[in-house]
Amino acid sequence: MIQVSNTSRGDDNIKVAKHVLTMSLIEINELLEVANARKDDLTKKALRIGAVVKFGRPNGAKRTGTIEKINISKAIINVDFKRWSVPISMLEVINT
Repeated sequence: MIQVSNTSRGDDNIKVAKHVLTMSLIEINELLEVANARKDDLTKKALRIGAVVKFGRPNGAKRTGTIEKINISKAIINVDFKRWSVPISMLEVINT
């Protein structure tokens, strides 16, 4: 289990990184499962109708729009009065 003290956040990150370097493959896989589940929870909470998001190819141009509708695997995004059906996995929430 990863333990952190009440020091500054930068020190905590260094301790976590050092701990990860000593972990076994099984422990790293468990850590990844927990981290991915937490990331998914945070993303789902942030994806709401009206939220501003970016999407596009990883190394290409990104489009910015507003969520109009959320389906099971895709969301409808309004970009300059055009509607795009985008996989939820491709959306990046913009913190404004």
